[in-house]
Amino acid sequence: MTSRRVGLIGWPIDQSLSPLLHQTLYRLAGVDASYALWPIAPDEWPHDFASRVKRDWLGLNVTTPHKERAYAACDHYSEAAMVLGAVNHLTVRPDGALLGDNKDVDGAYFTLQGIRAANAARPLAWFRQVHVLGCGPAARAVGMAYLRFWRAERARAKAGKQPDPGPATLTYFARTQRPDPDQSLERLTEMLGREVDLQVRPWNELPSRMSGLLLNATTACDPGPIATLPEGEYGVWDLNYRSPQLVRMAKESGRYAIDGLPMLVWQGFFSAARWFPKEIDAQRQMGLTKQVMDALRASL
Repeated sequence: MTSRRVGLIGWPIDQSLSPLLHQTLYRLAGVDASYALWPIAPDEWPHDFASRVKRDWLGLNVTTPHKERAYAACDHYSEAAMVLGAVNHLTVRPDGALLGDNKDVDGAYFTLQGIRAANAARPLAWFRQVHVLGCGPAARAVGMAYLRFWRAERARAKAGKQPDPGPATLTYFARTQRPDPDQSLERLTEMLGREVDLQVRPWNELPSRMSGLLLNATTACDPGPIATLPEGEYGVWDLNYRSPQLVRMAKESGRYAIDGLPMLVWQGFFSAARWFPKEIDAQRQMGLTKQVMDALRASL
């Protein structure tokens, strides 16, 4: 197999935009590589997964439902992967070891920065509360990104001699009785420290009035508890990108709303930058993400 072969594992992935994302990015950046899909059903996980990755691929993206399983196959981990207990990015290192990372954190962080830029006139306090539907790997990655985002915003406020908005609140609304069997939320809580108060509540306790940001981090485009939107002043972010109902409802009510496409593009960009550092520089070539985003929007 070619050493320039990368791709995506998950189930189902036949409708994934990742091949178009990476092929467009590689064309723009002059990367000679192929991006392929590797569909693996939940009951067909190969016992020799790690050896097959090391033999056949330069690296892989990982999506639902394999982020925790792929984590267990790695030899080394980034800090994000260790805290979250899940990976969405695999790299075969030159020494043959398998490195697990979570580029959802980068994707979520730069999406939060975009949300902030689009709402620059709003006071920083508007971003102090985040309500998250779901507790899965993507939801936890958003939590880690939010800490990075909130620290940066507080530092910016201090540098500009603006009032410090203080600690933030991040609330997960869980579908299950045991939303965190691997204790990753506990590790995330330790990382958040006193800067972000992490809470976990039952799915049916979503408040009828809220402020800040409402995020759907489930795979459902029509999240169950929301027949009508809560009252209050808040924005909406849905990690789904194929016409999510929550985004449509928010826009119809005059609220700011964004779907999951920016996060997908950002995490793809940083994945490619890890695999092909000589051709893709995350700091120098960020402008490529808009062209990739336009190509994906046109395909939907």
